[in-house]
Amino acid sequence: MARTLLLSDGSQSTQGVDANEILINFLISELDKNLFFRVYISREKRDVRSPHVSNSDQYLIFEKIKVDWFSTFKNLSNLLNSIAYLYLLVFVVPTQIRQLKKLILKKKVSKIWIIITSPQVIFLANKLIKKYGDIDIYSSVWDSPEEFSIMLNMPGLIRKKMMKDFSYIMNHSVKLGVSSINMKNEYETRFNKRCFVLQGDVSSISVKEDLRSNSSDYLIIGFAGTNYTPEVWNALFMAFDLIGWKLKGKDIKIRIIGNSILFSPPSDCMVEYLGKQTVNKTVEILSESFINFVPYRFGVVSKYGSSVSFPSKINTYLAAMKPIFTIAPEYSTPYQFVKEFELGISCSSLLPEDILLSLNDFDLSEKKYRQYILNCEKIYNESFHPEVFRKRFEQFIL
Repeated sequence: MARTLLLSDGSQSTQGVDANEILINFLISELDKNLFFRVYISREKRDVRSPHVSNSDQYLIFEKIKVDWFSTFKNLSNLLNSIAYLYLLVFVVPTQIRQLKKLILKKKVSKIWIIITSPQVIFLANKLIKKYGDIDIYSSVWDSPEEFSIMLNMPGLIRKKMMKDFSYIMNHSVKLGVSSINMKNEYETRFNKRCFVLQGDVSSISVKEDLRSNSSDYLIIGFAGTNYTPEVWNALFMAFDLIGWKLKGKDIKIRIIGNSILFSPPSDCMVEYLGKQTVNKTVEILSESFINFVPYRFGVVSKYGSSVSFPSKINTYLAAMKPIFTIAPEYSTPYQFVKEFELGISCSSLLPEDILLSLNDFDLSEKKYRQYILNCEKIYNESFHPEVFRKRFEQFIL
């Protein structure tokens, strides 16, 4: 039987399995278990295997060196990073290609599905395509390489090579999986390839819409995911300080689901930290919120990434059937998405006064609040429901 090689970065952050890995596991679980075998590029000897692929069909390829370690050395960062990446290109990648060659022949590979999440995957995939040009390539991009090259502080010449390799992979792919409509529109023009937005709900819970805004003794603002925008949280806290942490006559409670809190909330506020939860439990908890919160990156450095990447927490928020409140730049995908489909309120300012003005829009009428929920239900059923997500993935990979 012809097989599909799924190549991805198996390195997990200290936050645990990330949202992209949850999406991947859901997608491959929806198809024949014997269709895929996985190859992970891994930095640590930890179990990163998917429960939806036979253990005998999962392999680790060790990097042997973590090139972004050196970004902590400010004065020698570029030099040390350059040496590390050169080592990766000259010694590590050729070894990995030899390992992959044996697996490709053994497993009778007819397709290669590449999940592009790191420079290491790009360098390896580029060499792989050049060596096995007769095998159909399918590539998925959730976070743009322009974005993670900046986050990894990549040296200029190495970054230039990575972007050249990335373009080569895109141009030699049969189809592309992308994270947002914005990325789809850009990549279809840029690479002249058919693109599929691979975002959707992966839960198996059905939430009954609660159209009321006052179903709790507290006004609950929900959040699920990784906290990587402390400046946005601080702006929200300052806004709540101005109103004594009360809204619509209720005490405000911020309910956080995730692996850690990367900011310091004011001592006099109510923050309920629930830790890591299953996807189904997360949806259930978020369904109890008044609104669910999407903070997003501001700043010139992250501008391009914010305009094409899509925060996967929105998939879960839509499943919870409650309005969304996002503080994000106007050019960002969450701001545009929430505004276009009228799923809640988008605020493009970090000024506390502007945030309060935006939140006051939730206080206009019960009818408006109910309409936000109905809009969430509509877009969820049309574009994010697990069955819709599965069919879109089949169109992409089969």
